[in-house]
Amino acid sequence: MEIEQLIQGLEDGSLTEIESERLVQRMKDDAGVRRQYLEHMELVSLLQRTAKMKGESGTLPVSDFVLLRQKRRVAVMSVLSGLAALIMLGVAFHFYQLNSRGGGIGDQVFMEASYDAILEVKNLRDEVVDEAGQIEKGERVVLKQGVVRLSLPRGVEAIVEGPTELEVVSIAELRMHGGAGWFRVPSAGRGFTVHTDRGKVIDLGTEFGLRFDSKDRLQVHVARGSVRVDSKLRTGEDCDLYEGQAMALDPYGRAEQIDLGSEVFRRQFSYSMPYVHWSFDSARDGAFEAKGNLPGVSGYEARLKQTAASKVVGIEASTYLTDGKFGQALSLSGDGVFAESAFRGMGENTPRSFAAWIRHRKNCQSEVLSPYCSWGTREVGKLWQVSVLDSGKPRVSLMGAPLNLVEKPSGVMGEWVHLAVVYTGEQTEAGHPDIRIYLNGEEVAVDASAAESEVMTDILSEGALPVRFGASIANVSGKLSVDGDLDEVYLFFGVLNQAQIRSLMDANPFVGMTD
Repeated sequence: MEIEQLIQGLEDGSLTEIESERLVQRMKDDAGVRRQYLEHMELVSLLQRTAKMKGESGTLPVSDFVLLRQKRRVAVMSVLSGLAALIMLGVAFHFYQLNSRGGGIGDQVFMEASYDAILEVKNLRDEVVDEAGQIEKGERVVLKQGVVRLSLPRGVEAIVEGPTELEVVSIAELRMHGGAGWFRVPSAGRGFTVHTDRGKVIDLGTEFGLRFDSKDRLQVHVARGSVRVDSKLRTGEDCDLYEGQAMALDPYGRAEQIDLGSEVFRRQFSYSMPYVHWSFDSARDGAFEAKGNLPGVSGYEARLKQTAASKVVGIEASTYLTDGKFGQALSLSGDGVFAESAFRGMGENTPRSFAAWIRHRKNCQSEVLSPYCSWGTREVGKLWQVSVLDSGKPRVSLMGAPLNLVEKPSGVMGEWVHLAVVYTGEQTEAGHPDIRIYLNGEEVAVDASAAESEVMTDILSEGALPVRFGASIANVSGKLSVDGDLDEVYLFFGVLNQAQIRSLMDANPFVGMTD
């Protein structure tokens, strides 16, 4: 009981100097106390993350008293930070020894989830047991949305994106149904295995990704080292894959060599929903800065370009800026100038959210819509684009059959409106992609009667074009840019809810967009 009180006092910042010294000495002398301290801090970290997640979503009220107590705790803890550092240095070597021996905490699997994750953890009796924390052998993680990170023994790390279902087969084995996962396995974890209904992938000391694509194939991508792919089906093929190689297994176990596509995986874990943001506040050398929490986001700047039909001679970025909702905005006038990023967008059936301020004037050719945002290829289902009809109706096109608003909204033409488009990654009861459109924070009815039955946005083929703002994806003669303004564009890997969309309208950015 005394140790529990001392550890809680350290976490609260209420220990006296004598009590702090007593706790440090007990941790030095007793391995059990060190383990108790680590387990306590793991629980505190989990509770803080859960509270932050639920607080941002509006489901967990936080009183002024709690906020004041937290501020006081932070102030006290800053004074004790030196002491805490010494304590952690004192126990770090002990836990390294535990992990290297494969005993104690080194035999446990821990999971943490992003703030936007929707998940359940179920035991062997199919009972819901927890949301995050320690995962036991035989338990399943049903991840409907978001990202989880599993920390396994011997330094193995798995970053898994939903929708998927994961099962902890053992401390060195996972079973995966759907979704995508990125795995980092040091030499100590050699032999780590991922089971799927296509077969199993055995790590040989590497970094690799697995994903189930829209063609019902299992893709295996190897960034470093090598893996062994053992097909589960008799007709399948077993093989080794090495650095820079990738393959896909169809439902019959037949293998097909494909191009390495490491960029389509979430390779870094983030508590907040991954996103990229273009504010269009200023341009440097004809390019607008990109911000966000995606790896390499600084390379996703939006650069001014022009279509083949454009007659503009020399693009001066300052002439394509105007006053926006927050600072400056990108102003296009239908002269063939548009902006393009190196960001390839969200591929295949990945859930996604687009949000931006738009002031539409007209499409320069009535028979050709000039989307405010688009990417992919001009094949059925493989293009993603958001446009505005000259009647004032926003439109989402998957190439081939669009989704339109049921009713014509008022106040769209020539006025700033906030437009958000959310794709959940699922289908409606009628079998159409579940795509939701919000105007000025209010969801509007969508006519999906002619829409495609699935989303297969292509971002990997040779003909796929990255994200564009203000021009058709087909850059050919006769296709001009849109006449309209664009401000504060966000692209999220995930599903924004109405409260988050309204927060984007009211404040830029909204609270909770960084870890």
